[in-house]
Amino acid sequence: MMLPVHPRPKNNELLSSWLTRLATENGCYSHSFFTNVIGLKEDIVRTDVDRSNSTELIGKLSQVSGVSTDELSKLRLSSLQGEVFSHDSLGTCVRWVLPLGFYHRIKRKRGIVYCPLCLKEDEVRHFRKSWRLAFINLCEKHGCVLWDHCYHCKANVDYQRVGIGSAVYDLPNKDLGFCFNCHKPLWDSPTKELSLDLDRFSAPYKDFISVYESGGSVLPTLNQPLNLQVFNGLWILAGRVTSERGGEVRERILRETGIEILPLRKNYSFEGFPLQQRLNIFIAVLYYLQNWPHKFINLVKKTPFTVTAFGNDIEQLPFWLSSVIFEHMNSTPYATTEREVINAMKYLQAVNPGFKKVELAKLLGIDICTLNKRLKGMKKL
Repeated sequence: MMLPVHPRPKNNELLSSWLTRLATENGCYSHSFFTNVIGLKEDIVRTDVDRSNSTELIGKLSQVSGVSTDELSKLRLSSLQGEVFSHDSLGTCVRWVLPLGFYHRIKRKRGIVYCPLCLKEDEVRHFRKSWRLAFINLCEKHGCVLWDHCYHCKANVDYQRVGIGSAVYDLPNKDLGFCFNCHKPLWDSPTKELSLDLDRFSAPYKDFISVYESGGSVLPTLNQPLNLQVFNGLWILAGRVTSERGGEVRERILRETGIEILPLRKNYSFEGFPLQQRLNIFIAVLYYLQNWPHKFINLVKKTPFTVTAFGNDIEQLPFWLSSVIFEHMNSTPYATTEREVINAMKYLQAVNPGFKKVELAKLLGIDICTLNKRLKGMKKL
């Protein structure tokens, strides 16, 4: 069955945005559209449909709308797999993807953001796929800070619930730009500009999101063939800078730039930070990635931010980051090998058969206590 109205997806539109338009333009509410119209048994409204890998959903939507399954699949966040993140799962957190925090049908977290100027200019208001990504906190087109809630009533954004349970509308509101809670236009939210401190150091970040939105290589100076390698390193770096071991680094960033970065709460990831903090972190990190790796090395020099600060992430580091960390941030003293001790002993025996341990320790460049431990652990010569 083909629906009477079947709108085409907009450029960079989220699947949830398009299918909400599909439902409302055909006179249906989102919560009843899936079961009553397209015959889906699963309750899509209770899940993050943008992260869904349901082939049944895409197939049925294609049948009722006339839009190809390939075109619809590109609206899902899973289409970014291999570019922004390396895996996707409906049941777990995904790097860079803002969580919605579902409780029944309520989105408790601010995982949907928007630019009021973009919504104001839209002929047909819709929500962009890139607005679900944790590193997109500034509008590439207008240069303003994005909003993650309604300016009027502070409610989280949830366009799938516009008109539900309200006496304001006889039929579903077809305009996704209204707040579901207070019914006021989101595009009337005031434009938020970067603070002076942030704006002074924001050029690398603005370039980054501009190149990402255009589909280019996000950090060409790193000479990485895939954006995924860059994003993997940035995600780990952003998390480590906000860790307990990154305290002195955050203090240096504040002194040098005026940008305040708060520590991350235990068991949280970068996506769990409020929008303003995500913006602060990314502007600071990309600023110190300029002239890689020299500015970054100076930032972390003589701080506890060493190899061990990366903990379990060490094995996941891309080469562009791991090579610098192990060369310039490795405070672990070199451990002499058994072969080096044996060769040093043979050398001293040849020139001075009665040599003392202190001479052997001096030749190896270690203290006498360390030497005794090494000798004790060695096999009998």
